[in-house]
Amino acid sequence: MKKSAIFIFLCFSYAFAQQNAKTDDLKTILHSAGNYCDKMKDIALYYVAEERIEDTKYIYRTEAESSHGYAVSQPEMLNSTISSKKSPVRGTKKRTQTYDYQLISRNDGYEEKRTLVEENGKKKHQENARLTGLPFVSEKLVFGPVGFLSSYWQDYFRYEILGREAIGERSCLIVKATPKKPPAEMKGNNKVARVWLDEMDHTILRIEVEPRSIQGFKEENIEISNTNLKHTVICRTEYDVEKNGIRFPGKQVFREALVDPQSEKEIVLEEIIYSYSDYRFFTVGVEVKY
Repeated sequence: MKKSAIFIFLCFSYAFAQQNAKTDDLKTILHSAGNYCDKMKDIALYYVAEERIEDTKYIYRTEAESSHGYAVSQPEMLNSTISSKKSPVRGTKKRTQTYDYQLISRNDGYEEKRTLVEENGKKKHQENARLTGLPFVSEKLVFGPVGFLSSYWQDYFRYEILGREAIGERSCLIVKATPKKPPAEMKGNNKVARVWLDEMDHTILRIEVEPRSIQGFKEENIEISNTNLKHTVICRTEYDVEKNGIRFPGKQVFREALVDPQSEKEIVLEEIIYSYSDYRFFTVGVEVKY
């Protein structure tokens, strides 16, 4: 089915002044990152992308399985097979969805619009679709860096450099952002996160939000068969799609797991992967068939 849409590709250029040398001066880093985020707010206004969501739930074996023939995945019921050589996974339940995703400007803010085009391998066409049945959902991922490092939000956070780490061929500084004001004064933006910044130009390559900042989730320790496991969630966004100096989200991963603090081995309960590709930037102007 053909549908008309009004858009032209937006050709923009943004020359971000790179640092000639690496620096550990936090004030300089924040100033540079703030400039990048402020420019990003004006450039990342309209785009279309393909959004693919893969939700995988893991079903585990239990001690009682041999005699009663059942398996459970709830943390409080999961048998401690973490030290076993045999894989504890009995099976998985997987759901995939693909959307045409739009981010557009509306009055004082931005709106996300989705058209469902595929579900579990079957073609669909559902306009104004909503994400349902997912325990973890994020909004407006492209503006993640803005919420932590824009000039405006820097007054609300405390920052510290945790160290360095390579992402691909890029050397990054890891900066921790912690709210420095009470939740009531944070205007809903009271997350704690680690941010990976390119050492040369201070663009943001990755953001990892701490579990305590994820709404509706409580990180806790669970004792199963004399093993103390941490019930936690990993929330990581990779900004690895680059367009004229601006980085857009390529992937976000939510992984709920039980972790053995001694071996750091994980029992993954559920993993949700949001993948973004085929970015198209546009403004109103020309009719295009697609």
